[in-house]
Amino acid sequence: MNRLLPESCLPALIALERPEQEVLIAACLCAARYLLSRDAEFSVMERTTIWGEWQRETLRVIDEALRFREQPHLVLTIGVVAALLPGVYPHAMLTGFKMLDDAIRAAQRGAISLKRERTKRRRHIRELIARVAVWVGPRGELQRDAELDASGRAALAAQGWREAWGAQFSYHAPQDVLGLVEAVLPIVCQISGHTVLVAPA
Repeated sequence: MNRLLPESCLPALIALERPEQEVLIAACLCAARYLLSRDAEFSVMERTTIWGEWQRETLRVIDEALRFREQPHLVLTIGVVAALLPGVYPHAMLTGFKMLDDAIRAAQRGAISLKRERTKRRRHIRELIARVAVWVGPRGELQRDAELDASGRAALAAQGWREAWGAQFSYHAPQDVLGLVEAVLPIVCQISGHTVLVAPA
């Protein structure tokens, strides 16, 4: 993973002051973002090889992090980053996004395996995180596109707002998730109780 992780990611990872396994999860997601940003530089063979290396290391990290106890904030972190990155790198090929989906599935399995017998039905990560169209203001304000009509969108655009893909999720300790997501990519967020709306900054 070291060769896939750019030095520019290191300060944010060091500043996390989180358990090692959480930092490693964030490092894997940082590497994914870096690979997506360079996607146009890769040949088909290079893309397959590099993403295969990323997948092997990421699945190992996920397995170690979730093997012995539930850590839903880590599962949500992977899901939120995976929901945001297609909007940041819309022209990247599908290989990387498929690998991120594989990581979500692996995290989901690890998160639910230990306590399956105590619950009738556990919600899948795709049910916990919604990808939503949002408008981002000049000072990081957020507005859901679904709440606007054509004139409202035009007014926001005239004031310097931009349209983007965001994600919405609910969690009792949202900062546990947001702190890790912010180590991967700059974000803006809006928190109302346990519900979080987040978008790339």
